[in-house]
Amino acid sequence: MVWHRYNRFMRKAKEHPRWDETSAPGAKAGYAGIYRCLGCSREIAIQEGQSLPDAAAHPHGEKDGNIEWLLVVRAEA
Repeated sequence: MVWHRYNRFMRKAKEHPRWDETSAPGAKAGYAGIYRCLGCSREIAIQEGQSLPDAAAHPHGEKDGNIEWLLVVRAEA
């Protein structure tokens, strides 16, 4: 789960299908921000256009499920 300290630096996103889209391991990040693995619940920060971690960079155990990335916090320049 992501945490933040100051509400003044965060705002609630409007409803949009992009928030429900998941990305495969190794896919390019569509946005800079924090992505959560829906299998193991770990989060990573990544720049737009960089490859999301694949199984070699983000290994899972038996009970961790599939690697599937979800954008949870989008960063703006």
